[in-house]
Amino acid sequence: MLDERFEQTQIDVLRFCREEIRHEFSLLSVRMTWYVTCQSFLITAFAIFAANNFLKSFPWFNLSIALLGIATSYLTLSPVKATHETITLWLEKQRALFSDQHLEENCSLLNQFSISRDFLPISDDVRHRKSLIFSSYSPWIFIFVWTAFIALSGWLYFSAH
Repeated sequence: MLDERFEQTQIDVLRFCREEIRHEFSLLSVRMTWYVTCQSFLITAFAIFAANNFLKSFPWFNLSIALLGIATSYLTLSPVKATHETITLWLEKQRALFSDQHLEENCSLLNQFSISRDFLPISDDVRHRKSLIFSSYSPWIFIFVWTAFIALSGWLYFSAH
């Protein structure tokens, strides 16, 4: 009876960890969705003004759009990093359930819910790292693109004058 309650408690802890991981990935997904949507609107506005020769007439407007794009990218870095860290924390807690010697010997039911990656350290989990690549690098890529747009706008403005 004690072993059954122990197994059920461990399964409940595993379920809770997986729900928290799922929740954090959902948060990351929502954050990246609003971020990319915001960037697409800013790029569209920038392109419309650039295509209509407003770069020469109103260079401050394109500069302000580009600076807004850089600001949103910079402000996105912190919550994305926090979400990555929280996901990693919950994955470590989940994997600790499977790495405990006592569980390996006494909780066969819990082991039925494991996958091969549950026994890897987070640093060796290539799939986990790959799943975070887009959200890790896209703000930096957009910062670079907006900086290039600022340089291009400046060059076009000053070459016309």
